[in-house]
Amino acid sequence: MFEKIECTAYAEFDLCADGPVLISSGKSNKTNPTLPDNTFITGFCGAEHKDEIHVIPGSTIKGVIRHSIDEKAARVIFGTIDGSAQKSKIKFNDAYAVPETIVTTVRHSTAINPVNQYVVGQFKFDAEVIEKGTFKAGFIFRNYTAAEMEAVLMSLYDVNEGFVRFGGKVSRGFGKMRIENFSMKVSGGFDENLMPKNEAVFSSIEAAVEHFRKAE
Repeated sequence: MFEKIECTAYAEFDLCADGPVLISSGKSNKTNPTLPDNTFITGFCGAEHKDEIHVIPGSTIKGVIRHSIDEKAARVIFGTIDGSAQKSKIKFNDAYAVPETIVTTVRHSTAINPVNQYVVGQFKFDAEVIEKGTFKAGFIFRNYTAAEMEAVLMSLYDVNEGFVRFGGKVSRGFGKMRIENFSMKVSGGFDENLMPKNEAVFSSIEAAVEHFRKAE
């Protein structure tokens, strides 16, 4: 049985690093002293790209946005893993870097005892972070209500305000990003000829929020 599509939104935007951002690859580099202990995650963007480039997984973006939304609303929008088996209404794309915009550095840190705040031994930890760079991101959102769309858009707005951050070490000021070049196209299902109906296009988060607030 096919799912009935009542409405669909397609959004595209740039996620731009606004300071150090660390999305860990999870790979251990202990056997290679020329590499930092932790490197930023990389991947391949389509068959035409032969080299790995920096990437922020869609699952990472989804987790960040979900965490910033009220839990009750988040369960409906993002689905559940309990017995109700609620499917997610929204899918975030992997965000691939624009290679020529990326500036990386290695940040050094040491382990601190949480009780006395002293350095633990001689342990030093190096991590590759992105200081500046642009990632092409986007999402598809289906069968949403106006309130649900507003919740997601306001979470994206909070990214620009610095309240919603990405990756590790956010308590140390890492993970601040901003959203640029936002665009979103929405349609209210399909007509009898399978053509999208009630289409609208937004070129800013603010314009989209205003529209969906009026629709509530």
